[in-house]
Amino acid sequence: MSYGRETMMSGLRKAGDAFGSVDDAVQGAARYVLGERDGKFPDNPGMFDVARRGVAEAMHSTRKQVRDSGSPEWEQNAYLIGTRAAQAGGITAAGYGLVQLASQFGGQADMPEPNQLPLQ
Repeated sequence: MSYGRETMMSGLRKAGDAFGSVDDAVQGAARYVLGERDGKFPDNPGMFDVARRGVAEAMHSTRKQVRDSGSPEWEQNAYLIGTRAAQAGGITAAGYGLVQLASQFGGQADMPEPNQLPLQ
């Protein structure tokens, strides 16, 4: 490998590691919201606790958890990309729905009737 390509690959690895550490922090925050404390979920037998833990482990796993799964590397990468894309799609859909909801206000229906006093 030439020096230029080696330097470029080293820079890409560093950028990927930085992006990955940010991603791990975001996923850790999501797992915290779902009930994980200090790397463990409480041992509650409730149905909702099981569901929260399942979502946290399926959608918000860290890179280390995925890398330690023993699957081939291409499956690990596909899993990480797929779960992060699903999260981004969910956030985008929620934002679009909020914009559509907000656009319903401010029309003729929000104006006073001709026989009402003005609000100014």
